Amino acid sequence: MNSKRRYPRTCTTAPVPSQQEEEQAKRFEPAPGVFTLFIVRRRWADAVNQVDISVDDVGPVTTVPQSFIQARLASGRHQLALSWEGAQAVLEVEGVAGEVRFVELAGSTWFWGSRYRWVANDQEGARARARASRLIAVMDLAH
Repeated sequence: MNSKRRYPRTCTTAPVPSQQEEEQAKRFEPAPGVFTLFIVRRRWADAVNQVDISVDDVGPVTTVPQSFIQARLASGRHQLALSWEGAQAVLEVEGVAGEVRFVELAGSTWFWGSRYRWVANDQEGARARARASRLIAVMDLAH
């Protein structure tokens, strides 16, 4: 991995996982006994804001542009929620042990305002965007 890669200057509110943990996560391999969900935030018009994410009411994890979260979940249905400046958006996802899926927090920031929403229909694109982003949290909620 290129150690000179530039990430945005917006800071997370908590320590981030190690480079080794990030490299492991970016293999995007299924884990036995858990549903692995990657929450990706990397869009060209999303440049500065911190946006809070929770999974099944656990969190929040404060995301920054060009970042992703790895969530290890039990099989079944889960609720993702994002909140930013009083607005909230919720997405239900369902998965089984051994499955790997991607969802994206898509945002746009303009001088007249910012908007955030969930996108879950581009698995390959989200995987590529995660690979170019920084791992900021691992949520182990499978047990």
